[in-house]
Amino acid sequence: MGYRSQVAIELEVKEKEILKTAIKYDENLKEIVDWADTKDNWDKKHPDLSCILSWEFIKWYEGNAYIDAMMSFLSHIDGESYKFIRMGEDFDDVEVSGCLWGRLDITRELQW
Repeated sequence: MGYRSQVAIELEVKEKEILKTAIKYDENLKEIVDWADTKDNWDKKHPDLSCILSWEFIKWYEGNAYIDAMMSFLSHIDGESYKFIRMGEDFDDVEVSGCLWGRLDITRELQW
């Protein structure tokens, strides 16, 4: 079955439009975007609001052509225009890149 993660990427409006153009030319990038479970504000409902793409229970590994395409895209845009968060199955397995101060964040709380 393999190790799975929950992944989310928030993009500013300009970067969302760049990604929409890029998927026309990169089939791997198009596939990973198509597989997103959530595409919050991917359309133009709120043109001034950031976009969040998320994947639940996905195998997010380097060496996977689809994942590599998305990570390459992120590496070529300004770090202040996106935030990437991957949370693995292990409690302490969290990866964050980009520093967009937007809607995407990690919270922890104690419940009973």
